[in-house]
Amino acid sequence: MSEHESAYALWALTASEPESAYGLWTLVIINSAVFIIFAFSFAAPRSGRDWRSFGAFSAFLVALFTEMYGFPLIGRS
Repeated sequence: MSEHESAYALWALTASEPESAYGLWTLVIINSAVFIIFAFSFAAPRSGRDWRSFGAFSAFLVALFTEMYGFPLIGRS
């Protein structure tokens, strides 16, 4: 086996199927909390409308980090 063939065989073994990084629920919670607290420190909600908007933004952040680290939105076949 030549050097080129052995390098290709090694690459084929390591690059065939990457590991998924899903199921990191502590990272979802930590990142969501950090970003929500950061947003709250800049714009503290006062009225009911402010609280609804902040709640929608918080839900968006939780959904974003859940999709990034929790589980994929679209399953693999």
